[in-house]
Amino acid sequence: MRIVVQKFSGNAVAVPSTCTSAIEHIEAAAAQQCGVVVVVSALTGRAALSVTESGASALEHAAGISSRELDLVRASRDTVSAVTLASSLRSRKHDVIVLSGQQAGIITDNQHSDARILEIDPTRILESLAKGQIVVVMGCQGVTKSGELTRLGFGTSDTTAALIGTALGADCVEIFTDVEGIMTADPRIVLNARCRTRATYAEIYNLAYHGANVIHPLSVKIAMQRSIPIRVRRVESPTAGTLICCTAGDMERVTWDSQCITGITQVSNIAQISLERPPADNVNVLSLLQRRGVDVDYISMERDCLTFTIQNSSKDVAIAVLAEHGFAPTTISDCARVSMVGTGITNDPGTIARVVSTLASHGIRILLSGNAYNAIWCLVEQRDMERAVRALHQEFETELCSL
Repeated sequence: MRIVVQKFSGNAVAVPSTCTSAIEHIEAAAAQQCGVVVVVSALTGRAALSVTESGASALEHAAGISSRELDLVRASRDTVSAVTLASSLRSRKHDVIVLSGQQAGIITDNQHSDARILEIDPTRILESLAKGQIVVVMGCQGVTKSGELTRLGFGTSDTTAALIGTALGADCVEIFTDVEGIMTADPRIVLNARCRTRATYAEIYNLAYHGANVIHPLSVKIAMQRSIPIRVRRVESPTAGTLICCTAGDMERVTWDSQCITGITQVSNIAQISLERPPADNVNVLSLLQRRGVDVDYISMERDCLTFTIQNSSKDVAIAVLAEHGFAPTTISDCARVSMVGTGITNDPGTIARVVSTLASHGIRILLSGNAYNAIWCLVEQRDMERAVRALHQEFETELCSL
């Protein structure tokens, strides 16, 4: 049996117009004699408030609630979105079964609210598909080996879909989102951003790793390991979106074309912290921060200065930890990281020079810069982020890949 795994957001299936579009995509796959597994994420924002009359949203901020109990609260949103979609499918005469993460065989570790999937036993899903049922799985949740319900980290419904697709040996995993596919830049910032019709796993993994929110990077990595194609497309659009795969032709292009630019992306709400005259062992400072839950991002170490970036939300904790050990850090808040991603571009000094000169010509100050993972990135002030993205997209427009 051919199998297709599709992923939709809970908000998409909660709104009548997008829910109708989602059902049409599901029916199109079923019409091709495919077994269809649908992963649905939890409701968020206003959609969650409008349907969760029990006060689950308020409970998330209640004092004294443990991470284990918080997982139970948030799981109610998974249930609502999955059952909403199942009800709509049944109204159109489809045989549907809804499975929780546990029923779908998703086994995780014990880290509540940020659990990691350890294994998937697809037996129940396969049995349901054999009966001709459409299987709707509650994304973002699983169960420990001791039977405790767990929630996965933010945005991991993509990962759930990829893992289920891998476990089932699916023909394709389709990620439905609110944009046409993988774009050369955020279309909310660059109005003439183009949709990639095709891309390699490596290209999109790098783009997602550097901030593109359209797909979770781990889902791309998982699919790449088993060569499961991923298609990213818009819910309310008949267009095919972006196919992520890797053929011999794709590898030849990536290997030999040093000007293969995938896209421009950005991450906001970053703080830069600098320490003058750091101790001889810089790693100790970073370890101190890590133990207090501060994730250190990019690092620059020079003889008399250690500079690194963290999320703005961790800034106060980081400053307090450093002060406890006698440091008076210099901090720049409200920054953003703008990255140009593409295979081979970090080996071309001409490309790096063009990035620097382009930003300078637009009066954009570079606070910190570097290159890694086939990306050239610059830390700029938050207020300059969108101008920087537009400037780089315009400068490299003719070199942006469009397979």
